[in-house]
Amino acid sequence: MFLTRPQTIARLCSRRLSHKHLSYVSALAAHPKPLYSSQHVSAFENRQIGNGMQSFLRLIGGSLGLGSLAWFAAKSEIMCDSPKSPFSSEEQRIISMFENTRNSVVSIINNERLMFGVHTVSAGSGFLWDNEGHIVTNYHVIKDQTRLLATFADHTSHECKVVGVDVDHDVAVLKLVTKPENVVPMKLADSEQVRVGQYAYCIGNPRGLDHTLTHGIVSALGRELPGPAAGGRPMMNMIQTDAPMNPGNSGGPLINSSGAVIGMNEMIFSSSGGSEGVGFAIPIDTVKVSVEQLIKHGQVVRPTLGLTLAPDIILKSIGVEGALVAQVDGHGPAKALKGSKYDRRGNLVFGDIIIGVKDMEIKSTSDLLRAIGLCDVGEVVELKLLRPTGKRAGRDVVVYEETVKVKVIGRSPKSSL
Repeated sequence: MFLTRPQTIARLCSRRLSHKHLSYVSALAAHPKPLYSSQHVSAFENRQIGNGMQSFLRLIGGSLGLGSLAWFAAKSEIMCDSPKSPFSSEEQRIISMFENTRNSVVSIINNERLMFGVHTVSAGSGFLWDNEGHIVTNYHVIKDQTRLLATFADHTSHECKVVGVDVDHDVAVLKLVTKPENVVPMKLADSEQVRVGQYAYCIGNPRGLDHTLTHGIVSALGRELPGPAAGGRPMMNMIQTDAPMNPGNSGGPLINSSGAVIGMNEMIFSSSGGSEGVGFAIPIDTVKVSVEQLIKHGQVVRPTLGLTLAPDIILKSIGVEGALVAQVDGHGPAKALKGSKYDRRGNLVFGDIIIGVKDMEIKSTSDLLRAIGLCDVGEVVELKLLRPTGKRAGRDVVVYEETVKVKVIGRSPKSSL
């Protein structure tokens, strides 16, 4: 005889069991499913509850001679003991994040056409930007490449065309000739929300090993590095990470724990040529500005004064800080400034030396590039100058201080500052 009704169990047990025990028995008989959902308690707690319930049922079953309760004891083992995952919750989170993002990351492949066939070269990494098939990567990844292919996680390759490049920020935008199905663009984070110490993950193509995942933390923020273009603007606000990067990771995404892109992997500092825990990524907000202009116009527009600057070493040789004007665009906004030149004897005649922009002090050409980069196109700014009189006191250049107003204009990367 099976006891399936709570009332029957309660009636048989009322003389021997407390009210608390009766509640356990009644609940077990009434619910042919787990009493404790794994959504609310851990697997360990679930097993503890199940083991206690089994011991309790065997006890009362033996004392009352109720063989049917042995069936409930066996059943409770099945109902209360949920399957154990082979992964921790942290591992499962990382696995899910990778599986949700890997299809949006590509390996950039360069197929060089040779006399006796095609030579395939692994160039770097990239990621899908939007539903229109745009892919973002580093400029140095696609520089001087002939035929570009983007290879997805399913190992299908699709030809790409170059939309535009931003040399100063080392950003390039490609577009797939044919967009594959079932791929979605990466989610983009907010650079202002990035914090030192948060987890950071790289997905890329290190040394040709496609779709490799590495992880670490954000080690530092606001790093300044030399720009990729000779004499170009410095790369500012770079993200430093100890997530392992190697050649081939360039252009791939640096992502946070939710799978959103916080930066684009740029370079590593290494004495061995491999990862040594010092990698850098371009903040995604910087990438956004470049990509939006490249998609819309095919080029970027930078604020400029229409000047060419002299190397810092010239001013250092006379013990002066600032940015020395080498040449001035006669049709530019700063045509009132004076450039440098050589006299008949081959001596350098100094032009204007910029020592301030608005309220920012200028001690070098990098300072000036940084200050102008923060200005808006069309903005009128005050320049604080040291203007040479054309006379020297020994080796010293005689100067006087003056302030002029200049309107900032826009330029493409191919023009001067």
